[in-house]
Amino acid sequence: MKIILLVENNARVLRTLAETAKTLLDEIGTIPAKVLIAGSREEVIDIFSGQYIDLLIVDHDMPGTNGFDSIKLLCNEPAKMKTALMVERSFPFSIVETVVENGISDVLVKPVERDRLKEVLLKMASP
Repeated sequence: MKIILLVENNARVLRTLAETAKTLLDEIGTIPAKVLIAGSREEVIDIFSGQYIDLLIVDHDMPGTNGFDSIKLLCNEPAKMKTALMVERSFPFSIVETVVENGISDVLVKPVERDRLKEVLLKMASP
């Protein structure tokens, strides 16, 4: 079973994202997966200490940290875990090089579109 961790400090956005991911996984039907959620860096660290995560989707703008730092902190083996960074539309895409350097697989622009999230979930299932 694949483990997906969604990290977002806005509870409403996190809840909607989790519900959408679960619905998409049910629709796809071929990816057995469990969706975990975290609203803070501390919650993320607690989850990571107990299990392997296949897909990490993390908000770039979190209190006390940012998505890049979270990914660096959590990804001891980034080649094995796929990562996606959620950003606002105003995110400076001139820093795409930083995204690549941090081993981030995808960038999701908020509000995250359903079809784009589905693409990321399908990539997770591929080798």
